[in-house]
Amino acid sequence: MSLRARGFTLVEILIALVILAIALSAAGRATNLSIDAAREVRLKTLAAWVAQNRAAELSAGAEFPAPGESQSTIPMADLSFDLRQTVSDTPNAAFRRVAIVVRPAGGGDVAATLTTYVARVPRRAP
Repeated sequence: MSLRARGFTLVEILIALVILAIALSAAGRATNLSIDAAREVRLKTLAAWVAQNRAAELSAGAEFPAPGESQSTIPMADLSFDLRQTVSDTPNAAFRRVAIVVRPAGGGDVAATLTTYVARVPRRAP
């Protein structure tokens, strides 16, 4: 048996390494895209929870919200969100429309929006 038949040539090894490098690069890119997508889903899920919590607070509250706009910063998990609430009148005076917009604190794109309606609760006599 000759020496040439026993192993790989340097060119074959270099070609194999190039193929391996390309495959690992593609796998790394796919992993990074997956991590970014998971991070975005987490952000949007938490922002939706912030909006839903605010809507639940309005529904459970005894106060009828006044028309106007307000802003606040809300912590959720290990993040902070800027919440903008816009209350407006409706054709029925017993209801108010509340639009809630949530963004990551410090700016960024809108992560969640929610529109709800709050009813005036009649006061009960003691």
